[in-house]
Amino acid sequence: MNSKLLCVVLLFCITVGIFVSYSNHWDNGFNFDDSHTIINNLAIKENKSWTDFFTDALTYSSLPQNTSYRPLTTLSAAADYRLAGNKTDVWYFHLTNFSGHLVLTFLLILLFRIWVPESMKKYASLIAILAAGLFGLHTYNPETITYI
Repeated sequence: MNSKLLCVVLLFCITVGIFVSYSNHWDNGFNFDDSHTIINNLAIKENKSWTDFFTDALTYSSLPQNTSYRPLTTLSAAADYRLAGNKTDVWYFHLTNFSGHLVLTFLLILLFRIWVPESMKKYASLIAILAAGLFGLHTYNPETITYI
């Protein structure tokens, strides 16, 4: 099998593996701090300007004692809320996390190709796909995917 075909097959297998590995996360409900950062957070539900998330740390949580400056997290939650039709439908929140995980995994392939030593450039794509696949499938990552 030539190296390009091997890379395509490996990439396909890793992608399918990631989908299968995380297939049971779609039905997980909101957990832990999701109650005050998503479910009860009026800042993501109101039609506030997205710039408020970057200028007001109080938009992160409905509990003032849990306020933190995390504007991209709040912006993402507000976008998911809008995509879900102005509901806290957990599926859309999981979609964002899972999509981000897939995108990061594939971006790592590009990064790892650059990092391959000159002596191994012939196998750069294969090494990069395997390394990124390890990241995408590794059991260290599920919390970032299954937990909103």
